[in-house]
Amino acid sequence: MIQCQFLKQDGRKFIIGTAKSELRNFERELLSQDWNVVHEGLEVQLCPREGELFVLCRSADRREKEKAMHERFVVRMEKELEKVRVSCEKRKCKKDRH
Repeated sequence: MIQCQFLKQDGRKFIIGTAKSELRNFERELLSQDWNVVHEGLEVQLCPREGELFVLCRSADRREKEKAMHERFVVRMEKELEKVRVSCEKRKCKKDRH
């Protein structure tokens, strides 16, 4: 990562966001109870790794948002599956008539 090398020059301090898929690298920490409350609904955990400090954050608001997104997705999929079921039943009836 050339960008990180540049950022580390001269002892610079920086924060970089990372993909959610990287969380598997912090599975043990995520499962621990060592979370610090920053303010109501926001917790953090500091994870030093290989000369870097990772800050894991979890937010009650974000958790609720993702839960709502998932629920909307499930409802949408159920509606679409019902359309497929109805369509299949109609086709079955038409074949029986011939």
